[in-house]
Amino acid sequence: EVLQAIESLYVDELQPQGRILLKRLGERAAVTHAGCAALMTVPSKAATEEVVPRIDVKHIRRVCEQSPMIEVVPEEGSEYCALLVGWALCFVDPCNAEDSFPQVLWAQMAAFFGSSVNKGIRLPGGRYACARALVAANLPFLAGYSLGRVCHIVHLALSQRQILGY
Repeated sequence: EVLQAIESLYVDELQPQGRILLKRLGERAAVTHAGCAALMTVPSKAATEEVVPRIDVKHIRRVCEQSPMIEVVPEEGSEYCALLVGWALCFVDPCNAEDSFPQVLWAQMAAFFGSSVNKGIRLPGGRYACARALVAANLPFLAGYSLGRVCHIVHLALSQRQILGY
């Protein structure tokens, strides 16, 4: 299950840091426990404490460290990254200040969140949870973007474009 979760993060272009891996494992466990249909009705809650089962953080790290298919790279503090051995590293840096997205994306996003129907819409806090909720909403202007790219879009929409706010 840990390998599958890491692989899914690679597909989403998200670096499998320990905290993100735990979220993904929790999401996958919640889908198994509650059923996919139940989670799809509450996309903004899919990664919250109310839905996601508790996971032993230390156990997951030990599983990663013991697997010959995973290279655990220590990061700042107690954080780590669980990389798949032999896989290319092609992750999106969601905090990158560079904005290479087309202007039409920003115009459509601003129009969506600026419309009277959507003004004041509440999204979950945190880049990852917010991006998941936006992807789950199937917004046309985000079609074709990986979750990692949507995390980057959320960051830019908050920090530079001021389309989203706290």
